[in-house]
Amino acid sequence: MKTKATWIILAHDHPFGRLVPSDADKYITENMRKASELLNIRVLDHLILTADGFVCFWMSALYEYNIKT
Repeated sequence: MKTKATWIILAHDHPFGRLVPSDADKYITENMRKASELLNIRVLDHLILTADGFVCFWMSALYEYNIKT
């Protein structure tokens, strides 16, 4: 908010290396999306990182986007 951001990207790690979003990950993503809309900020993506790689909701079609510039 200090920089007047209009988009954010969520990210967290799965320390045990599982590159599959859990139900909790999906729940948090949806709730963060709803909450950020109240501030006119869009959640652009949610990344899950491990030592072996990453997965993003957008590339995995786990998140629907309606991005307008």
